[in-house]
Amino acid sequence: MLVCKVVKNYLQEQAREARADYQDIKIDLEQFQDYLINWTPVPVEKIDRISMVHFQEFLSWWYIRHCHPSPLAARHLLLTLEDFCKFVYKRFYVDLFSLYRPVLEELKEDLPRVISLSHAVSPLKQNESLRYLAAVYGLDRAREMGILADNDYEDVEKGYMSVAYLGDGTEVELHSLSKNIDIGPVKLSYEAARLIREGDIIYLEVGEKKGRWEVIEAGFAYPALARHFIKGDIN
Repeated sequence: MLVCKVVKNYLQEQAREARADYQDIKIDLEQFQDYLINWTPVPVEKIDRISMVHFQEFLSWWYIRHCHPSPLAARHLLLTLEDFCKFVYKRFYVDLFSLYRPVLEELKEDLPRVISLSHAVSPLKQNESLRYLAAVYGLDRAREMGILADNDYEDVEKGYMSVAYLGDGTEVELHSLSKNIDIGPVKLSYEAARLIREGDIIYLEVGEKKGRWEVIEAGFAYPALARHFIKGDIN
């Protein structure tokens, strides 16, 4: 059975039930179908070709990078996929849920958390005024003007970094995945320090002054599981 037909059947059933969150369910499955058909090395067109790796890559890497979701949207997606997998087994006797269950257990807390972390770790995303000024002047010019961050750093590192160790208070030790070097201690905001966990991966630009590092800017944060899928993007 083709993925597109199974998704269509599932959505028709949700529509008949007049689900209040029908549009959200539709978006969830359109995103999953887009990943399966257009973003895997070999398009996954049949429902019985979906593997555990597909669930892992979609949720830990692709969804965050391509859909820019909120924590609430991520929680809804996890529930949608669970219900969809159970529907597939009930109607077509394809046991996707046994493949999805371990991924769900690993990411049900981590996925919404790292999405929140993406915002908390970034000085720009935390401050509405800074976002406005950066939009007006442009990111590089805003930095030159000292609006975003003091650019008088002794050293700057940029790229995908994993959280190697949680230090005292709001400091962490990072490991650059591209350069294979340790960086730190890096000072975070209180909210970022509350959310961060060892193994998390974040695209960061950090600057050093007198042996102490701080975040200049940040991209997306990913759960540790994403390390298996991020390799091709590390430069």
